[in-house]
Amino acid sequence: MTSDNPSPSAFGGRLPAGDSGSAAVAMLPTYISALRNTSTGTVTALMTHIAATSLPPHTAGPFADQ
Repeated sequence: MTSDNPSPSAFGGRLPAGDSGSAAVAMLPTYISALRNTSTGTVTALMTHIAATSLPPHTAGPFADQ
């Protein structure tokens, strides 16, 4: 296993994925999907109020466990 190609069981803990309102908030669902594809842990999406004005939480929510 190399760091460029992690196995699906590379991490099995809890992973927080957050955004504070930058333009990258639009990529949060893609980022969460990538985390879920490379780990067996749970992914929690965290968003500030400002981020939620750009991307409604119900848009990112289905991709996360919490």
